[in-house]
Amino acid sequence: MTYTSPPRPVNTGSSGVYEAPRNILRAIPGLSLAEMWRIREYSFCCGGGGGVFDTYPELAASAACHRLAEAGDTGAEMLVTACDHCVDNFNRFRENKTGNRMAVVNIVDLIDQALSGEYQ
Repeated sequence: MTYTSPPRPVNTGSSGVYEAPRNILRAIPGLSLAEMWRIREYSFCCGGGGGVFDTYPELAASAACHRLAEAGDTGAEMLVTACDHCVDNFNRFRENKTGNRMAVVNIVDLIDQALSGEYQ
């Protein structure tokens, strides 16, 4: 007798919405988009949401440090996310564990800065 796993659907994140936030970033004057190598349906969680940090702090640290290292490899000055859990978790481990001083910003805050003229 043979057992097989049923086919799994591709992880499509937030209903497969990937281009809309990238289009917003591309529309901000003076900002250039640099992508990490694990993106869209192949990216993974920062480890900060769903109580992971409280329950499995080592897992939260490992996930955040891996993603921060990927972001650092792009040469970008800023890591932009649409998740407040990511902002908190990345900032928690950014300098302590990785030495990475990259700014971590929520996309909504970045849009606010761009509209008010604070982002140049």
